[in-house]
Amino acid sequence: MKRKNNVAIFNVSLMVFSLLIIASVGSFSILWLQQNISEVAQKTVVLEKKHEVLLRRLDHLNQRIAKFHQPIEMQSRVSGRLIPAQKNQIVWVEESTLETSNAYADTQLSVNNYLENNL
Repeated sequence: MKRKNNVAIFNVSLMVFSLLIIASVGSFSILWLQQNISEVAQKTVVLEKKHEVLLRRLDHLNQRIAKFHQPIEMQSRVSGRLIPAQKNQIVWVEESTLETSNAYADTQLSVNNYLENNL
């Protein structure tokens, strides 16, 4: 009978000890996760601020491009030098310059082919 009591006490104390270990490891893992979450949140705030700055710069550049491409702006840049085309006027364009200076994507090419051809 005494042996059964000792085994029961040992089993109960082992179970209590195991529960304490599991609870402490769980608590430390929760703290570790909270710390990692706060670090990621801080990095996210920094990245969002950089993203906003880049978006503002991009908007500024888009406004400048839009202003530059306004008809009045373009007309003021070529005033005095631009004349209407004559009926018998022919303008020749070399094909080799077109192929090398084409910066637009061909709709028939895949992304990989486009990158291979233009890089």
